[in-house]
Amino acid sequence: MTEREWSEWIRECRRTREKVYRSDADEVTANYDREVGHVRDYHGREVLELLQNADDAGRGYGPNCVHMVLRPYGLCIGNTGTPFSPRGVKSLVLSDSSPKREARTEYIGNRGLGFRSVLNWTVS
Repeated sequence: MTEREWSEWIRECRRTREKVYRSDADEVTANYDREVGHVRDYHGREVLELLQNADDAGRGYGPNCVHMVLRPYGLCIGNTGTPFSPRGVKSLVLSDSSPKREARTEYIGNRGLGFRSVLNWTVS
């Protein structure tokens, strides 16, 4: 997708989520409670989860390489595997919705939670 297409797609996903949350407050509470559990469960596993995701991204793609750079202002991790698909990006918004679930025996991660573990490092 082009940058413009990604931008519009993300805006549409956001509008959809906002509609769901506005129409059903229980969705907000349920998602919040689920997220709190994930933060607790994945605490301390952030780098491991990113390495597992990098390995998964190389599955069927060819040789995959991971590059990690630690600086005083943060950590940058990249890989040469398959980039995020729209379904992969959507799984960042909706936990437990990874597109890798369909081939769960082929991937280390398949719950859609590993990349989200970096949220433990963020400040809101």
